[in-house]
Order: sequence, then structure tokens, then C-alpha cells
Amino acid sequence: MVKEYLEDRLHDNNKAYKILLDNIGVGSNILPLIMMFFGEGALTAEQKAELSRKVTDLVVKEAKQPQHYTWVIINEIPRENWMVDRLTLPELKAKLMAEKK
Repeated sequence: MVKEYLEDRLHDNNKAYKILLDNIGVGSNILPLIMMFFGEGALTAEQKAELSRKVTDLVVKEAKQPQHYTWVIINEIPRENWMVDRLTLPELKAKLMAEKK
């Protein structure tokens, strides 16, 4: 799944994805790839960097993986692209607010 995900993104000419894809499976180990999804604008650049460092530290400690092979990708998803109960988050928020009244 990871390899297919990365291959799908190569068309964007993203060098980071190409490097990761070229180096996936160093020796007999698969590189740790941690993907997180947040609503667009939920985290500042500083928060993303700190979260990435903490997640990397956890993988190094608990999974005994080398820090320099641990990748963290934070994806920002626009609110209208999050769906819950067939509603976008803005629609769900409006529904909940109406029910409170």
C-alpha cells in the first residue's frame, strides 16, 4: 500500500516521494512511514514540526527504527472534504448548531 501511495504521487514531481520510493525497504526492513490527516489550518507550521519530531522519537524508541529512515507526512484536508454521516464537516456543524436551538 505504501509503495502504491508513493507511486501515485510521483507525477507531482515531488522529490521527497521519489527519494522515499527509491529507498523503501533498505536491507530487509520497510521504512517507517507515518501519515496523519488534519483539517486544513488545524496546525501551525511549528505544531506540525513538533508533532513530527515527537512521532519520530516514539517510533525510534518503541519500534527500534533508525531516526533517519522514519518519515512523517502530515496531510491537510479541507473541511468540505471530511465526511461524517454523509455530511461535510461544515454541514454537520450547522446541523448540530440547529439542534441545539
